[in-house]
Parts: sequence; structure tokens; C-alpha cells
Amino acid sequence: TQATKADDASGYWNEAMNNIKNQDYRSALINMTSCIQLSPGVAAAYALRGWVLLQMESHGSAIDDYTKAIELNPSEPSSYYYRAIIYYRLSELNRLSDLNSSMSYLNSAMSDINQCIKLWPYSADAYLIRGLMKSELKDHYGAISDNEKAIELDPTFSMAYNNMGWAKFN
Repeated sequence: TQATKADDASGYWNEAMNNIKNQDYRSALINMTSCIQLSPGVAAAYALRGWVLLQMESHGSAIDDYTKAIELNPSEPSSYYYRAIIYYRLSELNRLSDLNSSMSYLNSAMSDINQCIKLWPYSADAYLIRGLMKSELKDHYGAISDNEKAIELDPTFSMAYNNMGWAKFN
């Protein structure tokens, strides 16, 4: 029955959360996959499995899961945030070997972090990440502005002060 499926999916979710607490990402992945098989329309399930895949550095699969989470719930900013993180990481990994791919990933990351900020304008972390991306694009004034916004939102955010200093130095 539908209630049993939901209970089973919830059980897999809870077990995955326990796996994550123990940093057993392989088991968490198995449990989240079972959860999704029982409840394929739940955006949060794809987002959590995407996060597990990110921890396992399975970037392509993590992007796929965040993309599905966004498709199911386009107003959830965290899916854009984490997909931006993955694209940014791929940009960094490809910077020396394939500049075109690196720039493509960076543009995708920027698009996602902009959408995240549009949906979640009070995220100091999102402004910090966008500031890093703007520094990468040599938009130092934009980077300074984003780090100032991150500091305005969280005056104790030491990384934003550090990144703003680097942007001003450049």
C-alpha cells in the first residue's frame, strides 16, 4: 500500500542519515537509492543522495541528482547551491588540463549560484562562493562586493574577510 511504501522510504531515509553520521557514504548511497525507488517524486531524496555522491566525489552522478531535485522543486535554493559547488570544483579540477571545459563549468556554477542567491538572499555562504567565482573571472570589484555582502549577513565570517582581502590585493 501507499502508506507502507512511505514508511519504508522513511526508514531508508533514516538509515541513510545514520550512515552519514558515521561517514559510511557507500551504505548511505544504497539506502537513499532504495528510498528514491519507493518515493521517486521527492526532491529532498535526490538532493540528499546528491550530497552523498558529492562526498564520494562522484561529481557527474551528484549533478544528475541535484538536477532532478531542481526539476521536482525549482524553488529550493540548496540544490542550486550544491550543484554550483560541484560545477565550481570541476572548473578547478579542469583549469590546467582543459580551459574550455573549466570555463563551461564555471559558467554553470555562476548560473546556479545566482539562482540560489535569488531564492535565498540571506545566505552568506552563497555570496562567499559567488565572490570566489568572480575572482576566478577577474571581476575583483564584484568579488569585493559579494564578500562585503557575506560579511554584512554574517560579521563573524572570517573566510569572507580573507577572500575580500585577496580580491582587493588583486
